[in-house]
Amino acid sequence: MKKILLFLFSMALITSFTLKEGNAVWMYP
Repeated sequence: MKKILLFLFSMALITSFTLKEGNAVWMYP
């Protein structure tokens, strides 16, 4: 159970970081 929560948390973290990086790339082409 703990492993699944950790996995979901890491996935959310990576997704938010990727979205932030994507926005930065769009802002500064």
